[in-house]
Amino acid sequence: MDKKEWQAMSIDEKARHLNQRLASGESMSAFSQGLGIDRSNLCTKLKHAGYKLIEGQYKAQGIEGQLDLLGAALEATAKPKAEAKAKPIKKAAQSDKAPTAPRGTAGRPGREYAVKKLTIEIHADIFKALHHYKIDEGIKINEFIENLLKEALPAEYLKDLKR
Repeated sequence: MDKKEWQAMSIDEKARHLNQRLASGESMSAFSQGLGIDRSNLCTKLKHAGYKLIEGQYKAQGIEGQLDLLGAALEATAKPKAEAKAKPIKKAAQSDKAPTAPRGTAGRPGREYAVKKLTIEIHADIFKALHHYKIDEGIKINEFIENLLKEALPAEYLKDLKR
């Protein structure tokens, strides 16, 4: 097939012909080089026409293509599966059950008070000193700053504090 014959074909004929060649083992690059067409242009034209490369074949993504995909999916799920013999489940009597501890929820434990995460800017030397103080004294920086603020703020501003 030459380039003129290819250009005379409809997009559906092009997709069918290309799928046949791909199924025979020819690569997309070899096919497009044989026609003298850029591989990416060929792929783009098929894509714009509603075709998508699925498992090495260009399939229409319009309603017909979707029906083909749906039919293939139904065929794949309709195949009989090897039947395994199910073992009967023996229910334990209430007295046979060992008492279990109540289960907690996954994740971090909740806080007893509301927390708002904020970013503060601190001079680098002061932060370095605070970091060393944290290591030496074993404190938590956020609690240390909270305590400093509680001491510095007038009581009237802290009257609604729940902690």
